[in-house]
Amino acid sequence: MKILLISLFLFPLFAASQILHEKDGEVMYTEVINVDSAISKTELFNRAKVWFSTEYKSGKDVIQVEDKDAGMIVGKGIFKAPLNFGFLVGTKIVNVSHTVKLLFKDGKYKYEITGLSGEYFMDEYGRRPMPITNRGYGSNEKNYDKFLYSVNTEILGTISDLKEAMSKSITVEDF
Repeated sequence: MKILLISLFLFPLFAASQILHEKDGEVMYTEVINVDSAISKTELFNRAKVWFSTEYKSGKDVIQVEDKDAGMIVGKGIFKAPLNFGFLVGTKIVNVSHTVKLLFKDGKYKYEITGLSGEYFMDEYGRRPMPITNRGYGSNEKNYDKFLYSVNTEILGTISDLKEAMSKSITVEDF
């Protein structure tokens, strides 16, 4: 019983060491999603374009590469996540840049979210880079872990929105 209680107490400490998803040492979220085999690569491509335009303020500015024949869209986006630097500095909003790569084949698509990097503004220092990694940052790891949870939550929300959008056919409503 003591071992069970001790392991339940220590598990969150070990679990917190890897908050973001990693593959080969790089922060990466990736998955292949199978959909109805009757859905064409072109239809999935079009659904993704609609998703980019609704997920980001300006889908046109986010999309860096789009190749309908190859079945690929690559976009770069930014979201904001709070990071508390402690009593003296307070909370800063970190702009988190990321790359979303979508690949399409008939009946399936793959997403990859990579290239996470952060930047925040300090009055006396200007723009400051912020590493986004599971390996800890600075002296206040508890606050950094909270920041990573915010980043992870945002990415998982983006993935959820993508999956929902990709599961719905594009329709034009009567008006």
